[in-house]
This record gives sequence, C-alpha cells and structure tokens, in this order.
Amino acid sequence: MAEPQKASDLQRRRLKAGRLLQQGVHQSEVARRVGVSPEAVRKWRLKLEAEGPGALKDGRRGRPAGLDQAQRRELVKALKVGAVMQGFP
Repeated sequence: MAEPQKASDLQRRRLKAGRLLQQGVHQSEVARRVGVSPEAVRKWRLKLEAEGPGALKDGRRGRPAGLDQAQRRELVKALKVGAVMQGFP
C-alpha cells in the first residue's frame, strides 16, 4: 500500500500538471510526468478551464461533509451535554 503524501506535495503536483497543461502538453504526457492517472489530469484540466489556476491549489480529498456549520455546532452541543440528556440510556 502506498504511503500517504503530504498535502503540500500533492498541491505541488497539481500545480505542475496545471502549468504543463497550459503549455499545451498532452494529458497523457502530463499524467506520466507527474505520476498520476490520465483521469486525474482530465479532472484537473476541467477544473483549470472552469475556475483558473487557483482552483488547483484546493486539494480537498474524500467525501464532502454532510453537515453544514449550524448542524455541526448543534452536534457539538449535543455531545457536550451527553447521551443521557439526549434521551439515551
């Protein structure tokens, strides 16, 4: 299993890919040079075209949060008062 990489390393890789794409390097060549799948480069290219180079700085990974800020605050309050106060045995 591959070792997890630092967020800064991953960002550096995305930005390098973005520069190569802007220079006209073909997606498959960009993928080979930065060590990712062609599908990853395709997604980065679409994001680059839609939002500009700054969009590649944001490297959120994983599933998006299911709760908004208000719901998170409510959850924290409920956890702090405890299970019994929330009606659990």
